[in-house]
Amino acid sequence: QTMKKITALVLAALLGAPLALAQTKDRSYDEFHGHWFIGIQGGIGQTVGETSFGNLISPAAAFSFGYQFTPVWGLRAGLSGWQAKGAAVAARTHVYKCYDLQGNVDGLVDLSGISGYIMSRAVNPYIFAGVGVNGAFNNGEAQDLGPYLPKDNLLWDGSRVFPVGRFGAGMGVRLTDAVHFNIEVNGNFLSDRFNSKKGSAVDWQLGALAGFTFKIALKQEK
Repeated sequence: QTMKKITALVLAALLGAPLALAQTKDRSYDEFHGHWFIGIQGGIGQTVGETSFGNLISPAAAFSFGYQFTPVWGLRAGLSGWQAKGAAVAARTHVYKCYDLQGNVDGLVDLSGISGYIMSRAVNPYIFAGVGVNGAFNNGEAQDLGPYLPKDNLLWDGSRVFPVGRFGAGMGVRLTDAVHFNIEVNGNFLSDRFNSKKGSAVDWQLGALAGFTFKIALKQEK
Protein backbone atom coordinates (compact mmCIF):
# COMPACT_ATOMS: atom_id res chain seq x y z
CA GLN A 1 0.00 0.00 0.00
CA THR A 2 2.84 2.36 0.87
CA MET A 3 4.60 1.49 -2.38
CA LYS A 4 1.45 2.31 -4.34
CA LYS A 5 1.24 5.72 -2.68
CA ILE A 6 4.89 6.44 -3.44
CA THR A 7 4.42 5.32 -7.06
CA ALA A 8 1.35 7.50 -7.40
CA LEU A 9 3.21 10.53 -6.01
CA VAL A 10 6.15 9.95 -8.36
CA LEU A 11 3.85 9.59 -11.37
CA ALA A 12 1.97 12.73 -10.38
CA ALA A 13 5.23 14.61 -10.05
CA LEU A 14 6.51 13.38 -13.42
CA LEU A 15 3.24 14.15 -15.17
CA GLY A 16 2.96 17.54 -13.49
CA ALA A 17 6.55 18.63 -14.15
CA PRO A 18 6.05 19.63 -17.82
CA LEU A 19 2.98 21.67 -16.88
CA ALA A 20 4.84 23.36 -14.02
CA LEU A 21 7.79 24.15 -16.29
CA ALA A 22 5.48 25.58 -18.91
CA GLN A 23 3.77 27.76 -16.36
CA THR A 24 7.16 28.93 -15.02
CA LYS A 25 8.31 29.70 -18.53
CA ASP A 26 5.13 31.67 -19.18
CA ARG A 27 5.77 33.72 -16.07
CA SER A 28 9.47 34.24 -16.84
CA TYR A 29 8.99 36.62 -19.76
CA ASP A 30 6.48 39.38 -20.38
CA GLU A 31 4.84 40.28 -23.65
CA PHE A 32 6.71 43.20 -25.17
CA HIS A 33 4.94 46.28 -26.52
CA GLY A 34 6.80 49.02 -28.39
CA HIS A 35 6.78 52.36 -26.56
CA TRP A 36 8.12 55.91 -26.62
CA PHE A 37 10.47 57.25 -23.99
CA ILE A 38 12.12 60.52 -22.97
CA GLY A 39 15.31 61.04 -20.97
CA ILE A 40 16.93 63.87 -19.03
CA GLN A 41 20.54 63.71 -17.79
CA GLY A 42 23.18 65.88 -16.19
CA GLY A 43 26.85 65.33 -15.45
CA ILE A 44 30.31 66.24 -16.61
CA GLY A 45 32.26 66.37 -19.85
CA GLN A 46 36.00 66.00 -20.34
CA THR A 47 37.83 67.29 -23.39
CA VAL A 48 40.91 65.21 -24.16
CA GLY A 49 43.82 67.67 -24.28
CA GLU A 50 47.46 68.34 -23.52
CA THR A 51 47.05 68.68 -19.77
CA SER A 52 46.33 66.36 -16.86
CA PHE A 53 43.09 64.44 -17.01
CA GLY A 54 40.55 66.34 -14.92
CA ASN A 55 41.80 69.83 -15.67
CA LEU A 56 39.42 70.08 -18.59
CA ILE A 57 36.26 68.85 -16.85
CA SER A 58 33.16 70.94 -17.56
CA PRO A 59 29.39 70.68 -16.93
CA ALA A 60 27.21 68.73 -19.36
CA ALA A 61 23.51 68.04 -19.84
CA ALA A 62 21.38 66.02 -22.25
CA PHE A 63 17.75 65.59 -23.30
CA SER A 64 16.55 62.79 -25.55
CA PHE A 65 13.45 61.07 -26.86
CA GLY A 66 13.08 57.81 -28.71
CA TYR A 67 11.22 54.60 -29.41
CA GLN A 68 11.90 51.05 -28.24
CA PHE A 69 10.99 48.79 -31.17
CA THR A 70 11.88 45.41 -29.67
CA PRO A 71 13.24 44.18 -26.32
CA VAL A 72 16.73 44.68 -27.82
CA TRP A 73 16.61 47.50 -30.38
CA GLY A 74 15.73 51.14 -29.85
CA LEU A 75 16.39 54.50 -31.50
CA ARG A 76 16.71 57.92 -29.88
CA ALA A 77 17.37 61.51 -30.90
CA GLY A 78 18.86 63.96 -28.47
CA LEU A 79 20.36 67.32 -27.65
CA SER A 80 23.41 67.56 -25.41
CA GLY A 81 26.31 69.84 -24.55
CA TRP A 82 26.99 72.91 -22.42
CA GLN A 83 30.69 73.62 -22.14
CA ALA A 84 33.96 72.33 -23.57
CA LYS A 85 37.52 73.20 -22.59
CA GLY A 86 40.97 73.26 -24.12
CA ALA A 87 44.45 74.03 -22.85
CA ALA A 88 47.52 75.86 -24.07
CA VAL A 89 50.78 74.94 -22.36
CA ALA A 90 53.49 77.62 -22.31
CA ALA A 91 55.29 78.71 -19.14
CA ARG A 92 52.15 77.44 -17.42
CA THR A 93 48.92 75.77 -18.44
CA HIS A 94 46.27 78.16 -19.77
CA VAL A 95 42.75 76.67 -19.77
CA TYR A 96 40.09 78.16 -22.02
CA LYS A 97 36.47 77.25 -22.65
CA CYS A 98 33.79 77.52 -25.30
CA TYR A 99 30.16 76.42 -25.40
CA ASP A 100 28.50 73.82 -27.57
CA LEU A 101 25.15 72.25 -28.41
CA GLN A 102 25.05 68.85 -30.09
CA GLY A 103 22.23 67.05 -31.86
CA ASN A 104 22.58 63.32 -32.39
CA VAL A 105 20.76 60.12 -33.33
CA ASP A 106 21.72 56.89 -31.55
CA GLY A 107 20.93 53.25 -32.11
CA LEU A 108 20.42 51.48 -28.76
CA VAL A 109 20.99 47.83 -27.87
CA ASP A 110 19.44 46.66 -24.58
CA LEU A 111 21.75 43.81 -23.56
CA SER A 112 19.32 42.38 -21.02
CA GLY A 113 16.64 42.08 -23.70
CA ILE A 114 18.71 39.54 -25.60
CA SER A 115 17.71 36.85 -23.10
CA GLY A 116 14.02 37.88 -23.14
CA TYR A 117 11.82 40.75 -22.03
CA ILE A 118 11.04 41.12 -18.32
CA MET A 119 9.29 44.37 -17.45
CA SER A 120 10.24 44.20 -13.78
CA ARG A 121 13.94 43.45 -14.38
CA ALA A 122 15.94 45.53 -11.86
CA VAL A 123 18.94 46.40 -14.04
CA ASN A 124 19.12 46.93 -17.81
CA PRO A 125 22.61 47.49 -19.28
CA TYR A 126 22.79 48.93 -22.79
CA ILE A 127 25.23 50.10 -25.44
CA PHE A 128 24.77 52.61 -28.23
CA ALA A 129 26.40 54.20 -31.26
CA GLY A 130 25.36 57.16 -33.37
CA VAL A 131 26.16 60.26 -35.38
CA GLY A 132 25.42 63.92 -34.89
CA VAL A 133 26.27 67.56 -35.49
CA ASN A 134 27.99 69.79 -32.93
CA GLY A 135 27.63 73.56 -32.98
CA ALA A 136 30.35 75.33 -30.95
CA PHE A 137 30.37 79.04 -30.14
CA ASN A 138 31.77 81.74 -27.77
CA ASN A 139 35.43 80.88 -28.37
CA GLY A 140 36.72 84.23 -27.14
CA GLU A 141 38.95 82.80 -24.41
CA ALA A 142 40.92 80.78 -26.96
CA GLN A 143 41.21 83.89 -29.13
CA ASP A 144 42.69 85.80 -26.18
CA LEU A 145 45.22 83.02 -25.64
CA GLY A 146 46.19 82.90 -29.31
CA PRO A 147 49.83 83.95 -28.60
CA TYR A 148 50.24 80.90 -26.36
CA LEU A 149 48.94 78.46 -28.97
CA PRO A 150 51.28 76.86 -31.54
CA LYS A 151 51.71 78.81 -34.76
CA ASP A 152 50.04 76.00 -36.72
CA ASN A 153 46.93 76.09 -34.48
CA LEU A 154 43.40 75.68 -35.78
CA LEU A 155 41.99 78.63 -33.85
CA TRP A 156 38.46 79.54 -34.89
CA ASP A 157 36.30 82.58 -34.22
CA GLY A 158 32.54 83.12 -34.09
CA SER A 159 30.88 79.71 -34.32
CA ARG A 160 31.62 76.40 -35.99
CA VAL A 161 29.66 73.27 -36.92
CA PHE A 162 31.38 69.88 -36.67
CA PRO A 163 30.21 66.37 -37.62
CA VAL A 164 30.31 63.92 -34.72
CA GLY A 165 30.59 60.18 -34.31
CA ARG A 166 29.76 58.71 -30.91
CA PHE A 167 29.38 55.54 -28.88
CA GLY A 168 28.93 54.59 -25.26
CA ALA A 169 27.35 52.38 -22.64
CA GLY A 170 24.91 52.80 -19.81
CA MET A 171 22.78 51.07 -17.23
CA GLY A 172 19.15 51.64 -16.31
CA VAL A 173 17.93 50.88 -12.79
CA ARG A 174 14.19 50.25 -12.46
CA LEU A 175 12.34 52.50 -10.03
CA THR A 176 8.91 51.69 -11.46
CA ASP A 177 7.80 50.06 -14.71
CA ALA A 178 7.68 53.49 -16.34
CA VAL A 179 10.61 55.25 -14.63
CA HIS A 180 14.26 54.19 -14.67
CA PHE A 181 17.28 55.89 -13.15
CA ASN A 182 20.28 55.65 -15.47
CA ILE A 183 24.00 56.28 -15.61
CA GLU A 184 25.83 56.59 -18.90
CA VAL A 185 29.30 57.19 -20.30
CA ASN A 186 29.92 58.31 -23.87
CA GLY A 187 32.72 59.21 -26.23
CA ASN A 188 32.30 61.77 -29.02
CA PHE A 189 34.93 62.27 -31.71
CA LEU A 190 34.97 65.52 -33.67
CA SER A 191 37.08 67.53 -36.09
CA ASP A 192 40.63 68.32 -35.01
CA ARG A 193 39.61 72.00 -35.11
CA PHE A 194 37.14 71.59 -32.20
CA ASN A 195 39.59 72.57 -29.43
CA SER A 196 41.32 75.24 -31.59
CA LYS A 197 44.57 73.25 -31.64
CA LYS A 198 46.20 71.08 -34.24
CA GLY A 199 46.57 67.53 -32.98
CA SER A 200 47.54 64.15 -34.35
CA ALA A 201 44.00 63.08 -35.27
CA VAL A 202 40.50 63.89 -34.07
CA ASP A 203 39.38 65.67 -30.90
CA TRP A 204 37.53 63.77 -28.21
CA GLN A 205 34.82 64.92 -25.82
CA LEU A 206 33.99 62.34 -23.13
CA GLY A 207 30.89 62.41 -20.96
CA ALA A 208 29.62 60.85 -17.74
CA LEU A 209 25.92 61.47 -17.10
CA ALA A 210 23.13 60.39 -14.76
CA GLY A 211 19.40 61.00 -15.00
CA PHE A 212 16.00 59.49 -15.57
CA THR A 213 14.21 57.73 -18.42
CA PHE A 214 10.41 57.96 -18.60
CA LYS A 215 8.52 55.41 -20.67
CA ILE A 216 5.45 56.96 -22.30
CA ALA A 217 2.13 55.13 -22.84
CA LEU A 218 3.72 51.93 -21.59
CA LYS A 219 1.22 49.06 -21.75
CA GLN A 220 1.14 47.41 -18.35
CA GLU A 221 1.12 43.63 -17.96
CA LYS A 222 -1.89 42.17 -16.21
